[in-house]
Amino acid sequence: MARIIWGTVNQDGKVLNGSGDFSVEHTDTGKYAISFNPGFPSLPGVVATQNNYGDTAQSNMDGVAVPFVNNNYCQINTGDNAKNFRNRSFAFIAIGN
Repeated sequence: MARIIWGTVNQDGKVLNGSGDFSVEHTDTGKYAISFNPGFPSLPGVVATQNNYGDTAQSNMDGVAVPFVNNNYCQINTGDNAKNFRNRSFAFIAIGN
């Protein structure tokens, strides 16, 4: 059966809501390390999106990327529409066995 870890994270790295089996470290501007507790036995799939911007005029060119994933951890990067790392709130989901 698939295991799902999910969460909503504030731009300062504070967990707003989630499944409870992960932690977040805000490592640098626009960079967040998500640790899975416990880790997955095999590589999970991870997706993320920015949310809770607080302004309906947020650009659809603002971005979020998941450049690194392993069984225990993923990195999430957020940025603005000028390709700069920026602190942004986001939600993520990790699914694996």
